[in-house]
Amino acid sequence: MLVDSTRCSINGSGHTFSRPVKLVDGDLMLPREIITLLEREVDEEVFSYVEKTFTYTPPTFSATPRTILPKTPEPTPRPKWVVVLDPGHGGSDPGAIGPDTRVTEARLNLDIARLVADKLRARGCTVYLTRSSDIYLSLGHRVRFANNRDADVFVSIHHNASRDRSVRGFEVFYSKNNPNGASRLKRSVELGKSICNSLHGRWNTRNRGCKHKSLYVTRLTSMASVLVEVEFMTCRDIEKQMTGDWFQGQAAAGISIGIMNHLRN
Repeated sequence: MLVDSTRCSINGSGHTFSRPVKLVDGDLMLPREIITLLEREVDEEVFSYVEKTFTYTPPTFSATPRTILPKTPEPTPRPKWVVVLDPGHGGSDPGAIGPDTRVTEARLNLDIARLVADKLRARGCTVYLTRSSDIYLSLGHRVRFANNRDADVFVSIHHNASRDRSVRGFEVFYSKNNPNGASRLKRSVELGKSICNSLHGRWNTRNRGCKHKSLYVTRLTSMASVLVEVEFMTCRDIEKQMTGDWFQGQAAAGISIGIMNHLRN
């Protein structure tokens, strides 16, 4: 029999009572039913006791408030490939204008950039466009936009122009004088050559190659960077085709496949 317990064992038999045994001011307080049971077991009165009444209050427990720490969010994994496309010109800067179609270079650049973006996203790339509407952006804004996206490649899309309306061909430029080192230059050259190879033979034009030219957006971006001149929009034999779905689809396919071949290698 234990103090504060409602259970006891008498002659090997367990018993449970409605109230516990208490020790109050040195006196052992037993419930009347325990006394009755003990007397019945020995068949005589074995205790001299005084009955007292007391109020039993079950103990209460105050739980210390538990501090619940906020769950640390899992870091967002970086996308497998990140590409920034830069449709050149826009807004108050239309770029070149087709002599016959009067279509602006800014519009053609954006048309093809959107098609390239769709094709790259379908292959698992995360793609950002420096502009998605006909707005003006400074060259500095375009560079900062790309550098802040932790991109793998940057491709600026343009169209060429010449006073000689027989001149045709695509060409790709990278910048040797980028301050980000030889590794970045090597990747830019590889990207440019990959795009050139993929554009080659897609329409009746001249492959003018991949070459160095110190351009602001390819000189100051931190990732592999090139500028693609898709075609001379002043060429009388090609100008009207350049606004059509077939031509733009071929150009977008060549650029996107060139980018993907570079990323996978």
